[in-house]
Amino acid sequence: MRGLMLRDALVLLRRVSLARIAVLLMGGILFMLFMRIAAATLLSVILPLVAGGLMSMLAAEDDKTNWLKFVRASPARVWDVVVARYLVCGIILLATCVYTTLLNVACFMLFREQPLAVYLGVSAVGALVAYGNSLLVVPSCFSGGAAGANLVSMVVLFAAGAFAWVVRNVDLTGVLAFLASVPVYAYVAVGVVAALLATVLSVCISMRICRKKTIY
Repeated sequence: MRGLMLRDALVLLRRVSLARIAVLLMGGILFMLFMRIAAATLLSVILPLVAGGLMSMLAAEDDKTNWLKFVRASPARVWDVVVARYLVCGIILLATCVYTTLLNVACFMLFREQPLAVYLGVSAVGALVAYGNSLLVVPSCFSGGAAGANLVSMVVLFAAGAFAWVVRNVDLTGVLAFLASVPVYAYVAVGVVAALLATVLSVCISMRICRKKTIY
């Protein structure tokens, strides 16, 4: 499994150099210094989604080199192939979320435009959105390659637009009052269970797709 993860990491480093990553990180810091909480909020949502975009790069490389057919013909187990890809995606997602969280904490310490809970909440929302997106992107990459990942990204953007329309045009007073009355521990419990179920389902779908990949 470590060899599979190393291959994915080397592919990504070849496509996205360390110099570009450094420039992106420094650009995020400068953006936050100029735009303050607006930049921190925007980056908290956008940067974690980078994990899904990098999975599209890996899928494009897989299509170009027939990587999945090669792996299926090798002694590597389907479980190792699938879990290695999820681990690579998870590491990237974790790294970007740590960066955006530190960015939000720095923004709070410098400007204090909102309570710290707001900054941390924004980071948490961005991480959850990106995690859900990753659970959709990885199976789509195994199924349809880069085209499948792009389709998922379009669906996610459409869903975000639909949600924004609902928030703007529908009276959600009753819904918000009900949500405010629910204890915090209930949200935590439901969120953990939902995340575990979604993860298991996504991995199972990816394994099923990968097993069906022909080696010829």
